[in-house]
Amino acid sequence: EKGEEEERINTHQNMITNSMQSPLSSSNKPRFSRTFLLISLAAVCTLFAFSTTILPSTTTSSQSSLRRSLSSLKFRIANNAADVTAPVQYSDTAVYWHIHKAGGTSMKRYYSCLDMVLSSHVGITEGHEHDKYLQVWTNKDGYRYVNVDTTKEIGILRAKSLKLAERHLADVVFVTYPALTTHIFQQQFKGRFFTMFRHPIERTVSEFYYRQVANWEPVAGVFNPNLAQQTIEEWLRDASNENEWNGDFMTAKLVGKAAVELTPDDLVMAKEFLRTKFLVGLVQRTEESVDRFDSYFGWAGKANREQCKAEYVRTPVNKNEHQAVENGSEAWNMLAAVNTYDLQLYAYAMQLFDEQAAMFPNLPKSIPIYQQPPPPPLPVEQQLPPVIPQEQPVGVSIPPPPPPVEQQVQQEPMT
Repeated sequence: EKGEEEERINTHQNMITNSMQSPLSSSNKPRFSRTFLLISLAAVCTLFAFSTTILPSTTTSSQSSLRRSLSSLKFRIANNAADVTAPVQYSDTAVYWHIHKAGGTSMKRYYSCLDMVLSSHVGITEGHEHDKYLQVWTNKDGYRYVNVDTTKEIGILRAKSLKLAERHLADVVFVTYPALTTHIFQQQFKGRFFTMFRHPIERTVSEFYYRQVANWEPVAGVFNPNLAQQTIEEWLRDASNENEWNGDFMTAKLVGKAAVELTPDDLVMAKEFLRTKFLVGLVQRTEESVDRFDSYFGWAGKANREQCKAEYVRTPVNKNEHQAVENGSEAWNMLAAVNTYDLQLYAYAMQLFDEQAAMFPNLPKSIPIYQQPPPPPLPVEQQLPPVIPQEQPVGVSIPPPPPPVEQQVQQEPMT
């Protein structure tokens, strides 16, 4: 038994010795293990970074990513967009925010009529989407364009890569994404924003009817003849149309977010963007707004300006007659419910329009259109009772009441 026990011990020791001499246990093993661990660690770190920035899986990481995004936008607005009250510099570029169905097409035709170079969706037509270098070209109507489309996200990135701001080839850059457009500019070459506002509900109603007939629109998806088979109330109730009209359009574009993600803080930021960086115009004051634009940017001396105004400003382009939606109707209330931020933004834009009149002392004085809401009534217990005049008997003279004691003149005693 003792011999068998010794044999088992020797066999066990031989197994341990053989395992220690195996290739995997040689001097290469620690190096292999360290390399494998380093590669694994790098892969885990990369996956974690991707999941937190691109595919946030938790509320905390989503909020952190959103804060970084808003912080970046605030920085770009502060540094890349010129202050509206600062003098216009040669290095600045005029940037018109084209709000759908708010006079943007008329503005494009007007400034083309003034022989100005535009950057818009027309810039990449007629084969110019494949141009390798930034250049100005003339279409068959004699209008001039830069060969970039600054109305689309991919076009904005292309304009940035081709140094649209630095080259200063465009007189007016037309955009639909003002927040994203700030990427094009920089502190030495800033964008100067201006736009025309229209009541949010009226704008949406106009777009609904316009899309029924606009078979000339080059943008895919705009023309939709099926809408003619629906009332506007049916269109608003149809959940499949939610992404088409999705309220609070203007506020969402100013802060670069989807409308469903907007918060009260976004409205504050949108208002501040307008107040500090935008020259504001109003559709119901189109000619007055254009006079301000031209005076501000130094375009008022253009030779054919009055002719262009008569053709494209006093006679709106792309105007579509349609049935109005009455204030207080079902459709109006439905649109108001999904445009709470835009309605507040529009009221603020009207206020800014009145305030900015002081920047143009040489233009005819504007009649204020923004009316502050009346103050709320006092509580009943703080209200004074109404004064009821008392009838006086005929022929009877009632002396006035004596003045208060502190106002009575003390007479000196007679001596």
